[in-house]
Amino acid sequence: MSMWFFDEMEESAEYLRLREEALQCEREYLEGMRALQEAERQLRNHPDGENLRLRVEEIRGRLAEMEARCRWISSDVPMEMALWAPPHG
Repeated sequence: MSMWFFDEMEESAEYLRLREEALQCEREYLEGMRALQEAERQLRNHPDGENLRLRVEEIRGRLAEMEARCRWISSDVPMEMALWAPPHG
């Protein structure tokens, strides 16, 4: 018999599916942030490049869409704080 809710969740197929979806979302977000960083670097080197400017705007839009879909990915407070931190009282 497990003592904590999270011990039981490790065995749950639903939990494993949600965890895999979260990891996929994090991978996509990280790739997008790297692509944005590279595109902004190229734009700084070539400020008159219209294609680069459009690329930066496209990547920012994609990242904003991901942040709206997976709100926890860009939160100021890590999700782990809500799960593992002691109560504030």
